[in-house]
Amino acid sequence: FPGDGVNDCAALHAADVGISVDTATKAAKSAADVILVKKSLGYLEKAVVTGRCCFVNMVKYVRMAASSNWGNMFSVVGASVSLPFIPMLPMQVVLSNLLYDIAQLGIPTDHIDPQQIKRPLKWDLSSLQKFIVYLGFVSSIFDFITFYVMYNFVGGKEDPKRFQTGWFVEGLLSQTIIVFVLRQTVRSGSSEVSRRAIFSPRLCLRQRIGVDTPPSMTLIAISGFVVAMGLLLPWIQTTQEYLGFTSLPPEYYLYLFLILSGYIATTSLTLPLLDPATKQSKFA
Repeated sequence: FPGDGVNDCAALHAADVGISVDTATKAAKSAADVILVKKSLGYLEKAVVTGRCCFVNMVKYVRMAASSNWGNMFSVVGASVSLPFIPMLPMQVVLSNLLYDIAQLGIPTDHIDPQQIKRPLKWDLSSLQKFIVYLGFVSSIFDFITFYVMYNFVGGKEDPKRFQTGWFVEGLLSQTIIVFVLRQTVRSGSSEVSRRAIFSPRLCLRQRIGVDTPPSMTLIAISGFVVAMGLLLPWIQTTQEYLGFTSLPPEYYLYLFLILSGYIATTSLTLPLLDPATKQSKFA
């Protein structure tokens, strides 16, 4: 409710959002929730759009971080039980988390699909929980595939350092690259598009790679830096000496490409099934 006089105080106080101006009476400004320093309601529109953009990017991070951590928990437990050595050294885990957090610094700058801010958004915890559980299990499945390949085909059985280095690289790259798939998920008011995507591989691919709303250059640059670091660290003598890395054989990178491609494809096909089509006003 907009108002600037003493007689508007009751309405300003009762309204969900009371709006006043800088030249209004002190009583009106005290009762208002928002005070405009310039006489234009366009600033309110900009504030609402900016708030929704911040919310969307915040949800992207929560989804990615929570599903990744959930999946990693199962992967570490499974590997610790089945392997005769620890799957990754403590310092490697710390470094992986640090690099992953650096990669997420680009999310606040990411471009927003207009469909995502078309309507008011709010948390939908049930959708968020389903998203975390399903995507976490998908992540764990490909971690276990990595374990099997590293242990049986890339020399991880004879050399634990090779196994640990291989999982470090795969885990870091999968978490970083999957950002570009998950950034296009669950658009407010777009349930029909998501349902069509289930039956249209071309539309699904178009949504996932962000053709309509490409990622920001900052997100691309930071993610590219982290991916490059993940690939280069095992070859640096200092990191080999202090962090327990070792060089990886050429065939490992072929397996890495196949595993990452399968992970991206599986995640892309799973996401439309997790879209809460009947809850168009919610976002989580």
